[in-house]
Amino acid sequence: MPDGSFVTLAPGATLRYRRAEETGQRIAYLKGEAFFDVFHDESHPFSVLTDQVVSTVLGTSFWVRAVAGQPDVQVQVRTGAVRVSRRTGPSTTESAASVVVRPNQQAVYSPARQQLWRELVAEPVQLAPQSFVFNDRPVAEVLETLSAAYGVDIAYDAKALRSCTLNLSLGNEPLFDKLNLVCEALGARYEAADGRIVFHSQPCAAE
Repeated sequence: MPDGSFVTLAPGATLRYRRAEETGQRIAYLKGEAFFDVFHDESHPFSVLTDQVVSTVLGTSFWVRAVAGQPDVQVQVRTGAVRVSRRTGPSTTESAASVVVRPNQQAVYSPARQQLWRELVAEPVQLAPQSFVFNDRPVAEVLETLSAAYGVDIAYDAKALRSCTLNLSLGNEPLFDKLNLVCEALGARYEAADGRIVFHSQPCAAE
């Protein structure tokens, strides 16, 4: 693109683009599915408009899926952060309600319900190299290691886990499989909510 950004269109997708010189903003109009790798330009925000949502970034890479015949619009972030809002007018008008989406998260908008929400992607990818071998390590350390490796916020009750330790060696399993192994070892459970993970465990007996 003229500003140095790159766009990869899926088959059948169409894109129109307005230069920053015309509006002071970088604006792309998308129908279908595309991957955007946006050149950072703080003075000229980059917005992707579909029929239903507005996605605004400064410099990042992300997918937008607004495919005819599919019920929901999805904005999935690979790097950086994207603010996603419901589109309320013919231009870049945004509604007051918006969500900020970060790596391994996606925003989903349902036109039928007129609802916008944030959630984790189905298979979070590892963002940073990390060892997952834990020899008698605190469970809180295990969860913090997973959080750092995948860039996913994991909330837990530090007081309940204070005396909990694990001997566990994890490999290339997906994040949710790793969490299942942790839960199996502790008799714990977790849930994904609003783009993060909430870990629930009973207190461990102090040795």
